[in-house]
Amino acid sequence: MFICIDLTKCTEPKDFFSALTCFFELKSFTFSAVDDALTCNGAKLYIRGMADCNLFGNCNIDLKRSLRSQNVVYSGEIPEMSMADRRKLGHLALGKTVTVFTDRPLGTYHPEKSNMYYPINYGYVKSLIGGDGEEQDAYILGVDTPVDSFQGVVYAVIYRSDDSEDKWVVAPKDAVLDQAEIADAVHFQEQFHFGKIECLYEKSAGAILFSTESNERRYLIIRAKKGHCGFPKGHLERGESELCAAIREIREETGLSAKLYPDFRLSVKYPLNDKAMKESVYFLGTFSGDIAMQEAEVAEIMLLPYEQALKTVSFENDRELLREAESFLLKNNI
Repeated sequence: MFICIDLTKCTEPKDFFSALTCFFELKSFTFSAVDDALTCNGAKLYIRGMADCNLFGNCNIDLKRSLRSQNVVYSGEIPEMSMADRRKLGHLALGKTVTVFTDRPLGTYHPEKSNMYYPINYGYVKSLIGGDGEEQDAYILGVDTPVDSFQGVVYAVIYRSDDSEDKWVVAPKDAVLDQAEIADAVHFQEQFHFGKIECLYEKSAGAILFSTESNERRYLIIRAKKGHCGFPKGHLERGESELCAAIREIREETGLSAKLYPDFRLSVKYPLNDKAMKESVYFLGTFSGDIAMQEAEVAEIMLLPYEQALKTVSFENDRELLREAESFLLKNNI
């Protein structure tokens, strides 16, 4: 992958330094630090406008000399960024602190589309070039007033499959934003594109379902095409509550209608990868209807007695959920 910094967009040296530090997490920047930063990230750095830039004065020569032996290209033309490289760049940006300069503040309209109102602040990260060859665009969430600039954390990246303009989502460092909340906040503009959100916090919802036919409680267990066994669940979508998402996912995966107990709610949190955390919320309830398996993702649907279900689910988190569900039902004489 590569990172592009456009010196023609910089107005002072700190713009160049911040363009590097937001990726490499350097608390301070010196020319000699570039060696380790670029090597450990395995990224090729393109610097546009170096030849004609007087931004650094005499230091410009020292900068070239310092970077000469590194994986650096000085170029007027930047190669097109593939989707694979865009995803690598976006994943690298997640969790980093950046400064967004606002060019479309909250409460304004698009300069070329008079019917597009901006309910949030929108801008760019100065001098950092995105997949479209322009400065990286960013939405600002968690700020309810117009701002000229904002420093925050990259909580999500929206990869557009029909466009090369990926969008970053930047918010205060103490924010907790899942994919459904982000999708809702940026819908005013992203509704015109196809895209996928990668974020620091993902949320899904599902349920532990049981049947009491034949005077014996049986739990519904799903064997996924990937091989693991557990309960029906899936990601929250824009505008959905946890309960609604659970009911929808049950219907999509099994074809069944669910009646859930809203006073039973358990949450499991775990790392999804090296950056992201996932929260899965589970309810408890009964079901009705005929099973219609979602063949793209589900390999088998089973109705098992408690002890057998406990042995069948793949993960300890799910076994603990099942124990909690059984205890709740016994305590409430259900």
